[in-house]
Amino acid sequence: MNTWTDALRRGLIGGSIASAASAVALMIGGRACGCGPYAPINAPSQWVWGQRALAARGPSLQHTLTGCLIHHGSSVLWGIVHARWFAPAGHTPSTPGAIAGATATAGLACIVDYKLTPPRLRPGFEHHLSRPALTAVYAALAIGLAASTLALQRPARRGCPDEGGTEGIAPSPGPATPRSDCTTTDGSCGAGSAGISATQIEA
Repeated sequence: MNTWTDALRRGLIGGSIASAASAVALMIGGRACGCGPYAPINAPSQWVWGQRALAARGPSLQHTLTGCLIHHGSSVLWGIVHARWFAPAGHTPSTPGAIAGATATAGLACIVDYKLTPPRLRPGFEHHLSRPALTAVYAALAIGLAASTLALQRPARRGCPDEGGTEGIAPSPGPATPRSDCTTTDGSCGAGSAGISATQIEA
């Protein structure tokens, strides 16, 4: 059942994985673009510290910790959205289906971040990353969401033991039934010369 409780649980896990994956992409992209690995991580702290956060390029509690917390919280929020509407519980997703759902979630996140959000509340990545590097960040977000979806909603392994722990135990045979060719009154069984009567055995 696709309840909010289940969506919160899966969203927390999936969002955390996506947060870590996209944070790595941010640091790689920052280094590749020449601003250093910490500048993109610091950028979301503009929510709290304003424009000066965009000039912070080194690690610091003020900007790096704040930026990490904001980025992680945003990723978990999108993880919950993904779990609730793009990867509902109760069905086993295929790999292409999981990737498609995660891509849709990441695309929606990008649209909300840069089309619907005021500049002060944007991630701030765009001030440090090129367009390809920014695309890679949202791709990493999608990869993290897809991976968590496949991991959390994979089907149960076949052949699991039942509650009594009787896996692999063959059922006991039932009582033997008389052969259909035992038609004589003295208990002889067999066809033609192969039949041996009970009286012959006693003799």
